[in-house]
Amino acid sequence: MQQAEGSLAKLTLDQLHSLPKDDAPRQVWVLELPFLQNGKPDLLELVVEHERGGSGNPAGQNNWVVSITITPPELATIHCKLSCYDGSVNTRFWSESAETVEKINARLDYLRRQFEEKGLKPGFMDAQHGKPAQEHSPIASPQSLLSEKV
Repeated sequence: MQQAEGSLAKLTLDQLHSLPKDDAPRQVWVLELPFLQNGKPDLLELVVEHERGGSGNPAGQNNWVVSITITPPELATIHCKLSCYDGSVNTRFWSESAETVEKINARLDYLRRQFEEKGLKPGFMDAQHGKPAQEHSPIASPQSLLSEKV
C-alpha cells in the first residue's frame, strides 16, 4: 500500500510539473505507470512532447513525439520513439538485446499495415541494437516544483 501511495504521489507531482505553459513553444508530459508483472513491480515510462508551429517549424506545423520504455515478458527492455512530422508517423525502436531487435524488425511490416489500416501515413521504421541517445530535454529543467531547502 505504501508503494502504491508513493507511486500515486510521484504521478501527481509529474503531472503538476508537466502543466502547459502558455509562453513555451514546446510542451513535455511525463507519465510513469507502475504495474505488477508476474508478482514483481515494473514501470512503463511514457514521455509525450508537443512542439507548436511557429518560426522554428516550417509552415507552422505541430510536431508530436512519444517515447515509451517498457520491458515486456520474455523480452529485454524496449525503447520506442514515435514522431509525427510532415503528416507521417516515424517509428524507431532500440533494445540492448539482439534477439529482441530481430523480433521487432520481423514485425515492422505488420506495424506498417496497422498504421495504414488506421488511416495513418507510415514513415521511417527501424529497430536498432543499443539505447537511444540522451537528448537535452526540458524535463530535467533546473527549476523544480518543490524545494527541499529549509
